[in-house]
Amino acid sequence: PYTLSIGYNAENDKDLVKAVIDELYKYDVLIGHNIAGFDMRWLMARQAYLGLPPFRKQWFYYDTFVAAQRTGLAMVSKSLKGIGQFFHMPELKTSVDGITWQMVREGNREQYEFAIANIIRHCEHDIMLNRKILPLVKAYDRDPKLPVTWWPNFGN
Repeated sequence: PYTLSIGYNAENDKDLVKAVIDELYKYDVLIGHNIAGFDMRWLMARQAYLGLPPFRKQWFYYDTFVAAQRTGLAMVSKSLKGIGQFFHMPELKTSVDGITWQMVREGNREQYEFAIANIIRHCEHDIMLNRKILPLVKAYDRDPKLPVTWWPNFGN
């Protein structure tokens, strides 16, 4: 994975949201864990809140959380951590504690930079774990087709 870098602005994430959307427009297929239930809904909420236009594109997507539910495998949890443990990859899942998020919201620039570095590392580990579980989950997926996003298509 690589990380978008747009500079420091703890007060306003509008530039970050725009940069993420611009990056997503480069791709036709999105793959993530709970991407349909969280990531894209959160991004749409930030778009609306920040007064940004809605998505101009639809994507094919594969959600490993939804796919894990379809497998029928008796996993303790369909969370990314749970799937990683099921497939013997628990070391890849990290967590972000409340203090780190507080440092992002309320810290000075040095604390913010430290906290953001931890969050970025966490996100990169999630991506690496999702890449490793993707072929394993897909092998047991009862309906592995790629659905199209229900997010509005405004003619890109």
